[in-house]
Amino acid sequence: MELAQQIITDNKLNVKYKKHLNKRLEQLKNGQILYSAMKNNDDIESLANILKEEKVKLNKMDFDDLIDNANMLLSKNTYKAKYIIVDEFQDCNEAQLNLIKGLSNERTNIFVVGDPNQLIYSWRGSRVNIFDEFKKEYNAQNCHCQ
Repeated sequence: MELAQQIITDNKLNVKYKKHLNKRLEQLKNGQILYSAMKNNDDIESLANILKEEKVKLNKMDFDDLIDNANMLLSKNTYKAKYIIVDEFQDCNEAQLNLIKGLSNERTNIFVVGDPNQLIYSWRGSRVNIFDEFKKEYNAQNCHCQ
């Protein structure tokens, strides 16, 4: 976010709700625009575009970039994991689900842990029915461990 703040200053961008900048950039990436009911639009999209270019120039990545680049590399590779363990599965977004898919095949043992009642990252793309989708796609079994 320091880089984003610097870009705002250097480019004299009008970006509202700076306290929620990370959340706004995440939602924009997921095709949503936070605070779309604002009377006047701001420069959040310009910020996102400049930020993306600057990160490439500076050879910097954030968490989402790491996931996206790992997915890109996996699409060009045949590596498959023998075991995958995912904690806080309820918070996975589409890119993270694609990472699991890219790392796995029918011989991969996948263990996910989470609580659908603690879903807090829907603004990042996680969803309520993620466990049901997982069970269906991977023929997974439910274990209610205490």
